[in-house]
Amino acid sequence: MTFTNDLLEIGVRGSLKYSNTLNNLNPVVAITKDWTGGGNIILHLPYNFGISTDMNYTTQQGYSTISQNQLIWNASLDKTVFNSLGVVALKVMDILHQQKNIIQTIGSNYIQYNTYNTLPTYFLLSFTFKINKFKGAKNPAEPGEHRFGPGGDHPYRGGGGDRGSDRGGDRQSF
Repeated sequence: MTFTNDLLEIGVRGSLKYSNTLNNLNPVVAITKDWTGGGNIILHLPYNFGISTDMNYTTQQGYSTISQNQLIWNASLDKTVFNSLGVVALKVMDILHQQKNIIQTIGSNYIQYNTYNTLPTYFLLSFTFKINKFKGAKNPAEPGEHRFGPGGDHPYRGGGGDRGSDRGGDRQSF
């Protein structure tokens, strides 16, 4: 579920995974539950800056003694450049150092542990360039065209890349 306006976007989400495993050779029932909840906030600032953060909490029940609870918190700062054709972003991932690198799988006649490599908290500087004009194609950003998605014209928000700008009198308000 997401709330959106020109200045702020707030979203929440959740999920539940339930598994019931029965072994006919050894009458042991293994019930596991994975609960996940999370949310995100995006703040659109003046001068085409943006700040965003997201958190996801996962708890797992019914596994062996391995604690699988983790709270992952990520954040980013971005700046739209070149007339909304590019975005420079600085991201920090797993701020709280909670990412786990072991997974337990319970099958009908086995318990398996898998370990994998994970990056600890890290920073990522990125540049994204939008290529939106192809030979023979109509430019979807022209007035009167509606293009949905990041940076696109959304009839309920008034566009993504031109925050706060006046686009002329041919737009309708909903």
